[in-house]
Amino acid sequence: MAARKFSFSWDDALGHSFVFGVACLTWWLMRAHVLQAYPVRTPSMEPTIEGDADRPDLVLVDKTFDNRSKPKRFDSVVFREWDGSKILVKRAVALPGEYVRIRGFDLWTGASPDSLRRVVKSPVEHGDLLVDYWSHEADPDGFASKLWRRDGASRIEAGRLVVDGQNRRADKLFPEQRFRLVGMRRHSKWRENWQVDWQDGDILIGFLNAFGVRRASSPAAVDFGLRMRCRAMPEASLWIDLRFADSSWAVKYAADGTATLLKDGQATEEARGPDLQVDRDLLFMRLDGGFVLVVDGEIVVRHETELDDVREAPQHSAPWNGIGIAVTGTSVSIAALTIVQDLHYLEQGAFGIHEAHPVPGDAIFVLGDNSRDSRDSRHMGSVRLDDLLGRPLAILAPAGRRHLLAR
Repeated sequence: MAARKFSFSWDDALGHSFVFGVACLTWWLMRAHVLQAYPVRTPSMEPTIEGDADRPDLVLVDKTFDNRSKPKRFDSVVFREWDGSKILVKRAVALPGEYVRIRGFDLWTGASPDSLRRVVKSPVEHGDLLVDYWSHEADPDGFASKLWRRDGASRIEAGRLVVDGQNRRADKLFPEQRFRLVGMRRHSKWRENWQVDWQDGDILIGFLNAFGVRRASSPAAVDFGLRMRCRAMPEASLWIDLRFADSSWAVKYAADGTATLLKDGQATEEARGPDLQVDRDLLFMRLDGGFVLVVDGEIVVRHETELDDVREAPQHSAPWNGIGIAVTGTSVSIAALTIVQDLHYLEQGAFGIHEAHPVPGDAIFVLGDNSRDSRDSRHMGSVRLDDLLGRPLAILAPAGRRHLLAR
């Protein structure tokens, strides 16, 4: 075989150099003005973004974001720290020209200090802001987790938790003297009337992180609830009880779709939703000053009420709380079960805490999702729009964490 002749052409070399130069210029322009990846090494946005010094999430940032539109409330934003030393990721919670305050773990905003209103999230539109505190899929024992108190009326069958009514009467779920004993004697007799009961007792501020580890810290959470996928046999009713110290807020959801909200065992509101005779995604929780029931993405009940016994100061222990599940009538089978809670914002730092804080017209107020371990606008004030670098699009690494970010 004849040897191939090597020939050199200045035209070819210039052509290759031009292509290489264009590629480098394109890469530089993309990195400088369009897309860039940043490692996040602090835990301030957990569990949305896992921050670790040795194994950080690598976040892809859209750098055209601030040129396209101003951030909306609850958008995540990327900006350079005030002294220019670090790139930070936080969540925009108050917009230009607003006043903001944190009170009772919630956000309050308004056009003036006298017009502050609690920011009420939609469990549908803002569902990505509800974080897992416990999930049967992450728990090594699944539905049989030792964190739940169960009796003989519940069993695991074909990968589902089946709860039988066993002809239980509804009035036995709320026996006499029940509310006087709650919070004083945690193991009082009334607990035996609920077939699946949160053994842990307290739902604390914390979350189930991306690696399935339950991170909890005190005080007890205020906005928490239960998300499940379930179906009911005819004539069955599913009961979910959220307990706050000496008060109870429960929902009774019948197989035919009739929903009843009860306070301390007394009906306060009734509504109609989808029937429960096929698998439905159901969420019942306290959220931003009220109780909400969502079935298959439809808000069936939204009841506003204040909890008088909730202490706002984070240095004090909040009232004991917990969750109970019961069934009357025939049976309900549950395919998925998760305790969820809203993001809580602690009253730390100097800005927007004890009194209304003004946000300049060219700035936003930002907070970290992991409020206990975040330095943000509570400590450093508002972030100017000119300092925004963009918004997170996706987590690129590590491999097990790759996914698009909802906001």
